Amino acid sequence: MIHSKLIESSNGTDLTLTDEDVYKTISTYKPLHLRFTQLFEPPVISWSDVGGLQRIKKSLTESILWPTTYSKLFKNYPLPLRTGVLLYGPQGTGKTLLASAVASECKLNIISVKGPELLNKFIGASEKAVRDTFKKAKNASPCVIFFDELDSLAPRRGRDSTGVTDRVVNQLLAELDGVEELEGVYVLAATNRPDLIDPALLRPGRLDKLLYFPLPDAAERLMILEALTKNVVLDADVDLKNLADSTENFTGADLKGLLYNALLEVVHHHCHHEEGNNNGEGAFDDSVIKVKYVHLKTALNKTQPSILERDRRRFDEIYSQFNGPNEEIAHNLANTVGVKATFA
Repeated sequence: MIHSKLIESSNGTDLTLTDEDVYKTISTYKPLHLRFTQLFEPPVISWSDVGGLQRIKKSLTESILWPTTYSKLFKNYPLPLRTGVLLYGPQGTGKTLLASAVASECKLNIISVKGPELLNKFIGASEKAVRDTFKKAKNASPCVIFFDELDSLAPRRGRDSTGVTDRVVNQLLAELDGVEELEGVYVLAATNRPDLIDPALLRPGRLDKLLYFPLPDAAERLMILEALTKNVVLDADVDLKNLADSTENFTGADLKGLLYNALLEVVHHHCHHEEGNNNGEGAFDDSVIKVKYVHLKTALNKTQPSILERDRRRFDEIYSQFNGPNEEIAHNLANTVGVKATFA
């Protein structure tokens, strides 16, 4: 690294290496062991960008942030640390967003895997993809492997006529059993159907910490709206608390969609205004664009919760197996019989 910088800055004259040269080079330098590892680069997200979910943030801080920040202290910890966490809850409740926030807050590399993308019709290819993922994480340590839609990658064994997912589950079990030896490697997985996941993955030492993402209550919806509007200019008449109270059963994603629709209302209003001007594009000053409460109310009238009442009841029935008083400890879930549910 230093050698290449010296050559670059020499220009046939005496070589002088400054602190600025070193810092600039380090900021763009990629270590050799990461040259061929494709890492996911999520947007920089902090805890404050994720509204609500205080209990889950606290739990992830204790499970991942503290061990990475106080690594010397945790090396002397007499018991093996938990390195596998399953995030579950309805779609749109912030599971994927929070996984990105964990990586940003803990300053960890992240390898993101959408469940189905590891599956391959050729014998042995899917298992190799799983092994390679954990190998890359070891090379990129400290690192988080994030398996999104885990239920599609690791469903209950014995239900796949081809045997592909059965072999993938077996390989995942083998890798998770050895992950404690991979210093600085953590596994996060997300699903909205934990009952479809093979129970062996939820046994101690694997994904044995379960964190439930419920639909936000009014207080959490207010925190979500405050986070979403952090960079939005709101008119003085906007009452976010009133809006939070009016959006029962909305997920975080629904609230984001609501705000997007409100912004569209503002844009449409000003576009119609500009069309009436004789100056063509007009002289509208972008800096005065504000979202008013009427825009939010209009958007609310056009927006409905994405999770229907019948689906909420079915989700509640499924999650009741997992979110009891011992929610975070999945010891007694490994032999749970799944609830049959269809979502038409």
